[in-house]
Amino acid sequence: MDAVDTLYANTRNNPIEDIESHLPLRVSRYELREDVCGAGEWRGGFGSIREFEYLSDGPAAVEGKGAPFFTVGLSWRHEAASLASTRASRR
Repeated sequence: MDAVDTLYANTRNNPIEDIESHLPLRVSRYELREDVCGAGEWRGGFGSIREFEYLSDGPAAVEGKGAPFFTVGLSWRHEAASLASTRASRR
């Protein structure tokens, strides 16, 4: 399964309209990452690219595994893509 997340509302994929109606943010980009799957039979899935614009000040948390190190596939032989997180501040 690609781009799986079970943290927000215990669902696997959250509609942008639902996120924006409950949180003070705007989703500016939400798509699958290409060319990041591992090699071999158990290649893993595509990750996702999610960009948000915060509409008010407040805390934020990012959950990920292995950052900034690469995660490995089921056989522990091939590296997969790692988490990348960037924070931009308003001026």
